[in-house]
Amino acid sequence: MGSACETDPMNGSGDPEPVFPADYRTAYTEVRDCRFSIEHGGVSIRVLANDVGAQAYLNGENPLPVGSVILKEEYNGSSCSDDSALRLISVMRKESPGFDVDDGDWHWQEVTPQREVINDFKTNCIGCHDDAECLSRDYMCTEE
Repeated sequence: MGSACETDPMNGSGDPEPVFPADYRTAYTEVRDCRFSIEHGGVSIRVLANDVGAQAYLNGENPLPVGSVILKEEYNGSSCSDDSALRLISVMRKESPGFDVDDGDWHWQEVTPQREVINDFKTNCIGCHDDAECLSRDYMCTEE
C-alpha cells in the first residue's frame, strides 16, 4: 500500500490535511440518513458525499468516479443532530488508478471534529469492508 502521507498536502506542522473541505456540511449531499450502527461500535452514522460522488453513490455505480469523497460522521448515541456528540469523521477519497490497487485506490482517513487527522491510511475497518460483496461494490457496504 502506498503511503498517503507522501502524496497529501501538509499543513505547517507537517501533518496531513483532511481530504475534505471545512465547509463539507454545506457543500456535500447526505446520501444516507442517520442510522444506528452496531458494526461501528454502537454509534450513529450519517453518510455524506461530494458533488462528484453523491449521485453515483445513490445510483450504486461501481466503481465510483475518481474524485468521489464519501464521508461518515460518527455520533455517540442515537442522534446525528447534536454537534457536541460528533466523535469522529471517517472519510475515503477515490484516487486515480494505481494509488493503492489493494484497496480499490481509496485514500482513507479518520479525522476529529476539530479537523485533526488521526489516521491517514486504512486501519481498523469493520468486517463489512473486508466482505467480498462489499469489495465488489467499491466498499459501499451499507444498503439504503
